[in-house]
Amino acid sequence: MKKNQIAVLCLLGGVIVTASVYASSLGHARDLLGRGETAAALDEVEAVLKNNEADPQTLFLRARILATSGDSSKAIAAYERLIKQYPTLPEPYNNLAAIYAVQGKLERAREVLERGLSSHAGFSELHRNLNQVYLHLADQSYSKALRLNEDKSSDALELEQQTALTQVPLSGIALASTKPVVTKPLTKTPQPIVSASTAATTVPAVPVPVAPVVAPPVTPPLPVVNVPVAAPAKIAAPQTVVSQAKGEVGGSKNISGEVDIKGVLQSTLLGWAAAWSRRDIATYVGYYADNYQPDAATSHEAWVDQRRERIRRPAWIKVKLEEFDVQPGRDGQYVVQVIQNYAAKGYHDRNQKQFIFAHQADAWRIIDEQTVKVLAP
Repeated sequence: MKKNQIAVLCLLGGVIVTASVYASSLGHARDLLGRGETAAALDEVEAVLKNNEADPQTLFLRARILATSGDSSKAIAAYERLIKQYPTLPEPYNNLAAIYAVQGKLERAREVLERGLSSHAGFSELHRNLNQVYLHLADQSYSKALRLNEDKSSDALELEQQTALTQVPLSGIALASTKPVVTKPLTKTPQPIVSASTAATTVPAVPVPVAPVVAPPVTPPLPVVNVPVAAPAKIAAPQTVVSQAKGEVGGSKNISGEVDIKGVLQSTLLGWAAAWSRRDIATYVGYYADNYQPDAATSHEAWVDQRRERIRRPAWIKVKLEEFDVQPGRDGQYVVQVIQNYAAKGYHDRNQKQFIFAHQADAWRIIDEQTVKVLAP
């Protein structure tokens, strides 16, 4: 075997060993976190980051450790750093919103979740958590209108968190260093931990991308030696834009590539109901098509004026939706039936409503709304 080939194989062997140590260190840190030893877990990931400071899996684990230890300010900063470096990863948005929700900052949580959906519309956990925030905001608006509860702690909401990254882009990830990572021994008796996460799924650690080894030119050329590196899961191209100003939600695909239209339209209607409950006219109207007319005799502009007057009139409004049914309609449209519970001062009703959605200007918008049946309250 020629000297150049031996040198290449030696370098490859060193990199593979380094990747193995990296995976072992992260696994050890996760075990420590699971036992409640947050300080030791943090030391472990900090040691890994000294050799690979931009690794997203390690940065995400560090943010989780900080959040679990109760250092919310540092955890928020850590998740924001991840979002800045890897804006297409959905999990940092999800967990950052969970921190704000626990703090009772639901508008901040909503903004973060909507930012996450704008870059990764098919991530179902973002949809589920955004639905929870919408419902809580509607309840909050109702309670404040009636002054039922002055306790600010009631604003807090626990959202589902993620424990690992499901998809890691290869571009932008720092190459692994060949420096050895020293693993610290356990020094504490394992303690139980009460986790804030409710339905997290553990995802195997993604192997560290390996730096390409360039062999010096020789004649004849040396054969190329390929290092096996796990291919990243394909990230669906973002097709949805969620706008806080107009409440827009477009089409989306989940990780498997299937259209998650039910989740998208359910999120859209919950946002619509929350805007109505807050008496936020601009956001409420933004869920409808720009040329929406309730009937042939009423123009869009006249309808907007009517809704503005009727929504502003009550001292408070509470709208809740349940029993969603989503079916495909004609020409790419979708028909959604839902039970609507409406309450205002001195009045309440319960109706079965039907909405028809069409995809317009990169958003799913209401083009028709009808009351199908009046139900007993």
